[in-house]
Amino acid sequence: MEVVIIQSLNRGFSKEIVQAMLHGGFGSRKLNFSFALLNENDRSIGDITHLVIADSSEVSMDSEAEIHRTAKLRVRDTGEIDFLKERIQPFAELHMKNGSIEFPLGVFLLSTPQKEYEGDNIYRNIDAYDKLQILVDDGFTARVVADEGELVTDFIISLLQDAGITKINIERSDKTFPTWLSWDPDVSRLEVINELLDVINYENLYVDEYGYFVSRPYRTPAQRSAEYTYETNHLSVITPGATSTEDYFSVPNQWVGIVSEPDRVPLTYTYENTKEDSPTSIPSRGRTITKYIDTDSVDLEALQGTVQKQAYQDSQIAAEMKLNTAIMPMHSYNDIIRVKHDKLGIDAKFQEVAWSMPLSAGGTMSHTIKEVIDV
Repeated sequence: MEVVIIQSLNRGFSKEIVQAMLHGGFGSRKLNFSFALLNENDRSIGDITHLVIADSSEVSMDSEAEIHRTAKLRVRDTGEIDFLKERIQPFAELHMKNGSIEFPLGVFLLSTPQKEYEGDNIYRNIDAYDKLQILVDDGFTARVVADEGELVTDFIISLLQDAGITKINIERSDKTFPTWLSWDPDVSRLEVINELLDVINYENLYVDEYGYFVSRPYRTPAQRSAEYTYETNHLSVITPGATSTEDYFSVPNQWVGIVSEPDRVPLTYTYENTKEDSPTSIPSRGRTITKYIDTDSVDLEALQGTVQKQAYQDSQIAAEMKLNTAIMPMHSYNDIIRVKHDKLGIDAKFQEVAWSMPLSAGGTMSHTIKEVIDV
């Protein structure tokens, strides 16, 4: 969210002014949606706002799904769009007193559903997917082999480039393969890349709202600052009906990571939640619940990070909240937000794992968030 809001500074609007506008701080806000048609290289080749029925369309993000960002678009088919080759990028446009700000909502590959006749027009109801779909579809033709000593991030970047991808924003690492690895050709390119990102303790690969493939070293949610705050004050955009659930019963409080390969020195690392103020910790529960993790981490440092990442992911499952807001178009992937909700008695930091946004100015945006529990 922070990244998208900062873009507005280049147009003379401060971050504070943009946030105030989104929250109706200067009266009712004006929001509308536009749509750009892109070629296979993500270059804009036209405005197709006149073809997309925005009120019948939506964009969603689910960080726990294979393809994170998806869209449902109702499009009038006039022959202007090559559904097999071209892409659509929606924008939300927030109108300011002295201009406007565009928030990109993703770059989407298009399905080609059946034509639907309505009056004198032909429509298509399109299921659209972000560019991770390329890595699911573009399969290998031979066994994939990574050589001992090769830089892991260089190998990942080569897998992306071999699929014709050029918009890559992966932070380079000096970690190398401690031994050779290989995969059968029927494993998806996306699965191989995420496996490799995991062995060096990076985030899973995702595609941002500008169409770049992104990954960087993993930081736990507790290490990240909240990028935005939703609260039930006089400028609240939270709508009635928020729910909060807690289920701590099966959450582990001890994690044991193991690297056991025949041609490598075995590695183990144990991480325990011993925090007195954590509801699932060993002291709080008075007993230990252990989870074992088999991994191919390249070294002890990566193994430690992988185990700690699993500990945070498991612990956040326990406390989940669903809330609705007015449309807030700056959300991205796995955002960290703070929620202050008086009626539910909540003032905590959360990681957003999913959201869905109808492309309708008066629509309601749904959010699924998980509390950041320090372990």
